[in-house]
Amino acid sequence: MWQRKTLIPAGLAAAAAGTIIVAAVVITAGGVSVNVSGCDPAADSVTFSTTIHAPADGTYTVTLTVTNETTGASGSQSGSVSLSAGANTLGPTTRSLVPFSAGDTVRATITAAGIGSGSDTCGGSGSSAEEEQGTPFVPHVKPVDAGTTALYQSVPLGDVAACGVFDVNGHGFKIASAPDFPACPYPAVAVFCFNDQGQWTDENIFNVVTNPFEVNFTSGQHGICALFPTP
Repeated sequence: MWQRKTLIPAGLAAAAAGTIIVAAVVITAGGVSVNVSGCDPAADSVTFSTTIHAPADGTYTVTLTVTNETTGASGSQSGSVSLSAGANTLGPTTRSLVPFSAGDTVRATITAAGIGSGSDTCGGSGSSAEEEQGTPFVPHVKPVDAGTTALYQSVPLGDVAACGVFDVNGHGFKIASAPDFPACPYPAVAVFCFNDQGQWTDENIFNVVTNPFEVNFTSGQHGICALFPTP
């Protein structure tokens, strides 16, 4: 069952009158595809459907992140969904997580823990630059080189050294996958970023969700961030 908020209930109505309907390219990654059918700036709502290809029957943590790529604002909701092995199509669903205006580009990203993520956009000119170039949206962060990692590991958080260091590559939804950071004891990890005072802080990190496969979060900054083991 969903906790706090329902992410993908069945039978919700489509977007209200005035919705901007966009023919956008669907992006598929790791068994998840998303189709955004419209944005309604009057209600700050996005209407979308998603298909999740589950490897087995079970309950999966699914996160919806909506990002206004024009302003950088983002919001997310997470919950547990029971899926059957194979393709599971959910929606259409309408959600209002971030404010946006007519002409803004809005991205909806669905991440299913242990399966993958996918995204689609609406608004703007009808498709994002990434889609026009045929390049998929890739929210995954990757480790920096060994020398840079050692440099930042020499600055502990309290008395704890970072177990994985990466460039967060700007604002928006991010995923740090366990295979990329084998020294980190997933899911017992936290995300902190290095500020201009030479300190680790989590003040620009939001909506952190951890599981044995990955940690996903919303970044509000550029620069070096790191994973730290937690008790």
